[in-house]
Amino acid sequence: MWKRSRLTVLAMVAVCACIVVCLPALCQQKGDAADPPLGTELGLAQALRVSAAMQVFAARDPVSCVALRIAAVSHPDTAPLLAPDWDLTPDRPYALSEDQLEPIRDGTKIAAPNKAAKDWTKDEKAFAELRFEALVKSDLAYRQVPELFENAAKEYDYVTFDHLFGSPKEYRGKVVPVIGRMIRLRQYDTSKEARDKGIDAVYEAWIVGQTPKRPPYWVLFTRLPEGLKPAETMDRPVRFYGYFIKRVSYQADKGVYKDTVLLIGPTVYLEPPPPVVERTPFSKDILIAVLAGLLVIGVTIAFMTLWFRRGDRKIHERLANLRNQPLNLGDEEPPEEPSERRGLTPPN
Repeated sequence: MWKRSRLTVLAMVAVCACIVVCLPALCQQKGDAADPPLGTELGLAQALRVSAAMQVFAARDPVSCVALRIAAVSHPDTAPLLAPDWDLTPDRPYALSEDQLEPIRDGTKIAAPNKAAKDWTKDEKAFAELRFEALVKSDLAYRQVPELFENAAKEYDYVTFDHLFGSPKEYRGKVVPVIGRMIRLRQYDTSKEARDKGIDAVYEAWIVGQTPKRPPYWVLFTRLPEGLKPAETMDRPVRFYGYFIKRVSYQADKGVYKDTVLLIGPTVYLEPPPPVVERTPFSKDILIAVLAGLLVIGVTIAFMTLWFRRGDRKIHERLANLRNQPLNLGDEEPPEEPSERRGLTPPN
């Protein structure tokens, strides 16, 4: 044990010696515009890289080294500053902080854009912090491995709108898929803090899912795919993979508030538009109407035919009866009227 400790101390001394030797050269180089050398002090990025190297040398075993590297690359403040050779490629999206997920409450409203941060409620402040973290982590993961969110969502490919709406706590912070039709897309400017993280714009989309008679999904993302532009009305098939955040109350038409689900991810994926069906004069609806009309006409003709045949049968029966009676042509003299009726008196 003492031998390992001595080796650790020697390694740290060696690293420090290298820093002292290389310090003048590091201070003279122009370096990155975002992290210039400051006099005889190391820049922040250089200091972090040296610190990471010292931590690796000082770690007791390789597992600790890997844990330190994962912790560094997972944090949005340190990941962009790490040396590329030391960077670790994540195999799944970065988990959202439990401290940010815990205070989130479902069914509440989002703070208005013009509401000052000092006037935010506890829930509004928690949501704003979680939204920022989800946007930063999803954008960072997409820049490193674009397929991370799509692969992670396969674990929850059975999740529908009703799952998220009915059991929000169970899926909060999980990466879930959304498949449907995008009906609206808006673009918003970001804060300076977000622009410092490489996020120049945030896009808000409304996606009608596959469950009928449900409100549209509310999704936020940072990267706009090629061929898609903001518009107030559209009908574009898309796929989306993102963190489920909460069940939220939003203002719909005529000032009525409705509840839906909110997700945050890196981008949306465009699906091929459905084939256009050319409507001709002989479309399905028109053919059905024509057939129904012909059926009505046929039934009417059949009824009238039976009715007239019945009338003809009666006429033929009357004619047959008249044919069997003897024909009276007026040859026989009419019977003689009684004498009383002629005004004659019989003889006595």
